[in-house]
Amino acid sequence: MLSCGAPIPESCGKHAWERFAGSGAVLSPLSEGSVPSSRCLAVLARGTKFAVSETRAPLRMLDVLDEHEPRADLKPIAAEYRATLATQAASARKAVHDCLARTVLPALEAAADRAAADAQDGAAPAGRGPDPAAGASGAAGGPAVGDLTRGIVLVCRLLGDLERYAAEAEGGTGQRGPAAARASAASAAALSRYSKSMQVGASALPAWSPVRLATALNLSVFLFERHGDEAEAARVAREAAEAAEDSAPTAAEIEAEGGEEARAEGARLLRLLQENLAAWRRVLRVERLMV
Repeated sequence: MLSCGAPIPESCGKHAWERFAGSGAVLSPLSEGSVPSSRCLAVLARGTKFAVSETRAPLRMLDVLDEHEPRADLKPIAAEYRATLATQAASARKAVHDCLARTVLPALEAAADRAAADAQDGAAPAGRGPDPAAGASGAAGGPAVGDLTRGIVLVCRLLGDLERYAAEAEGGTGQRGPAAARASAASAAALSRYSKSMQVGASALPAWSPVRLATALNLSVFLFERHGDEAEAARVAREAAEAAEDSAPTAAEIEAEGGEEARAEGARLLRLLQENLAAWRRVLRVERLMV
C-alpha cells in the first residue's frame, strides 16, 4: 500500500482512502527521494476527497436533524454519535494531511528545485510543462518542471481543503474558547495553503489550467463561506474567470495539461466560477463591493 509516514485510521475514512488509492501497482510506496507520478497524484486527490466526505456528510445530516428533532430523549444518542463521527473525521483528515504535507509535497518541491537547477544549466527547458521537442521528461529522464508544478499546485490545494474542513468541523464563527482557537488556526492554515497554490500556479501554469482554476474556485468559496469576505471572494473568482476567458490554449499547453479532457475540465470549472459570481451578485448584491 502507500507508505506516507502516517497510518490511515480504522474508520470509514480509511475505507474510502483504500478504495480510491488502489493497489501498490497504482501507488508505489513513496520512499525518500521518490516523486509521485501524475496518476498517483490524481488518485491521491480522489482519495483525499472521499476520505473526508464519508465522515463529513453524516455530520452535516446530524446538523439538520438537530434543528428538526423534537424528542429530547434522542439528543444524547445523537450527541454520542456526533462525537464518534467527529473523532473519525479528524483522524482521517490528519492521516491524509500528514501524508501530503510530510511526504508528497516535500518530494515534489525537491524534485522541482532539482529540475529548475538542471534547466538553468541548460539540461532541460523550464516553463509551462514539458518541451514538446524534448518529450515528457525533464533532465535525465526525470519529471518535467511543468508536471512538478502542477503537482505542487494540486497538493497545496488539497491541504487547503483539509484545513478548511477542519475549520468547519470546529463549528461556526460564534464559537468561543478552544474550539474557536482551533477553527481560527485551521482557517489561517487553509488560507496560507490556498494562497501558495494560487501563487505557484500563476507563476507557471496557463490561466485555463484546470488545476489552477480548481484552486481559484475552492479559495473563493472558502473566502465567501468561511471568512465572510464577499469582496475578496468575488475578486478571486472574477480575476481567475477573466484570465481564463482571455487565454487561448496552445497545442503544447493542452498536451502538457493532459489533453482535451483537461481542457474540458478547465471549461467546466470556468462555468462554476461564473455561476458563483452570478449567484453572489444576485443574492448579496456584491456589486456594491466593486465586483
